Amino acid sequence: MSGVSVKQLAEVLSVSVERLLGQLDKAGMSFESGDQTVSDEEKMKLLNFLRDTHGGGEVKAAEPKKITLRRKTVAELKQPAGSGRGATRGKTVNVEVRKKRTYMKRSEVVSEEAEKLKAETDKIAREREEAERAAELERQRRADASEAKAREEEARKAEAEARKREEEEALKQAAAAAAAPPVPPPAEKSEKRGKRGDKHGKAEKETKYGRKELHVDASKSGRRKKKPRRAGRSAVSSSSGEHGFEMPVAPVVRDVSIPETITVGELAQK
Repeated sequence: MSGVSVKQLAEVLSVSVERLLGQLDKAGMSFESGDQTVSDEEKMKLLNFLRDTHGGGEVKAAEPKKITLRRKTVAELKQPAGSGRGATRGKTVNVEVRKKRTYMKRSEVVSEEAEKLKAETDKIAREREEAERAAELERQRRADASEAKAREEEARKAEAEARKREEEEALKQAAAAAAAPPVPPPAEKSEKRGKRGDKHGKAEKETKYGRKELHVDASKSGRRKKKPRRAGRSAVSSSSGEHGFEMPVAPVVRDVSIPETITVGELAQK
C-alpha cells in the first residue's frame, strides 16, 4: 500500500491514534486527525526518528526488559449445612486466586513499534519493486507484440505487392496476345492435307474437265500424251467390231468451289 491513514497505521503498530500523532509531531510532521493519510516518505521519516531516539544506547545485561508480577490470594468459602432428614454438615472450601501482570520498559515498547514500522516499510518496498518489475515485463510484452505485428504487416504488404505485379504482368501478356494478328490453327491444315490424300483420285478426274472452266487449255494437261496407234491396228480393231472410248465433242462444264485463300498445290487438286 502506498499510503494509509493514521488510524490504520496505529492499528498495524498496535498503538493508540493519539500516541502515533504525538510521535509524528515529534518527528516534525503535523497531523491533526486519524483520517489523514501517511505517505511512504513520511513513514520512513518516522522510522528514522524512532531509530535515532531509541536505538542508540545499549541496554545493560542486568536490567530486565520486562517485569512480570504474580499475585496469589487464598480465600475460604463456607457452604451452609443442609436441612431436613439426612442433612449434611456445612463445609469450608479454600479458593485460590492467581493474578499475573507483566510490565515492560517504555524503550522496549518503542523498539517494538519501530520494528513493526520497519517491517511495514520493507513490505511496501517489496510490493513497489514487484509492481515495477511487473510493469517492465508488461512493457516488454507490448513491445514484442508491436514488433511482431509490424513484421506481419510488412510481410502482408510484400505479398500484396507481389500479387499485384503478377496480375499486371498477366494483363500485359493478355493485351499483347489480343493485339497480335490471329494465327490459323494447324489442325485445319492437317485436316485439309488428310482430305487431300483421301480424295486424290477424285480430284484428278475433276481436274481434267475443269481446266476449261478455269480457261486452261485442255491440251496442256498434266498427263503425258499417248502415242498415236498405228493405222493397221486401228483398222483391225474397227473391223473387228470393238468400240473404243471417244472424247466428247461438247465441252463439259463443272462448278468448282474455291475459298478466299488457297495455295497453288490445293488449286491444282481442284
